[in-house]
Amino acid sequence: MSTRYIKRDNVRILGLAKNASQAIKQTALRNNNWELHNELKDGDSEEFVNHYDKNVVVYFPIRDERERAKSELIESIGKLLFNDQYEKYDKKQLTEMLNEEQVVEIIKDIQYHPRLEYFKNPTMKIFLEEIVFNDDWNGCRVRFFDLKKLSSHLPKYLGYDDTEIPNFNVTSESWVKQIILSHLTDKEWNKNKWKILTPEWRAYYNYISIPFWNGIKKSKYWIEL
Repeated sequence: MSTRYIKRDNVRILGLAKNASQAIKQTALRNNNWELHNELKDGDSEEFVNHYDKNVVVYFPIRDERERAKSELIESIGKLLFNDQYEKYDKKQLTEMLNEEQVVEIIKDIQYHPRLEYFKNPTMKIFLEEIVFNDDWNGCRVRFFDLKKLSSHLPKYLGYDDTEIPNFNVTSESWVKQIILSHLTDKEWNKNKWKILTPEWRAYYNYISIPFWNGIKKSKYWIEL
């Protein structure tokens, strides 16, 4: 899925698949003073975001990448069970079609390599290439923060008391995903996550993701809301 931005004044908020994308979309739909942009191809976000404008601040919510991987896995299992067509069926039809034993077998045997990460979007590309190691950068400021505080803390931090950022989670809205979660419980996930996730992804997580975000959290680029 493409990168998604909303903007108001000099503020930009970035959303990615399984990482606030739906929440910021709903923010723009429910609050008339926010504009929405979905990136359709490389480079078409620049005019909307204005990364090279020193007055712009891009706020980038972050979650632990294992949890993002779990969210991606849940959606992938749903598509696998119903050949990517489950959104076309109603609850009664899905009840008749769903083979819960199949859910258990998929979870038991799966080894999954997540496709989503935080480095393939316009803001992160500019951040890594032009901002983080450049003391003379004179463009936008990028500020990362904990995704859990997007709805509860960010509007107040920004001074936008008239804005509600909904705590919108597609998984909580999807009956199929709830069935999958009933088998892939937090206990089951925590016990088996390193078996479920491929060795290649685990290496990425341990040697790139964790050190990178631990470093960012100690820098001026991270804000505690």
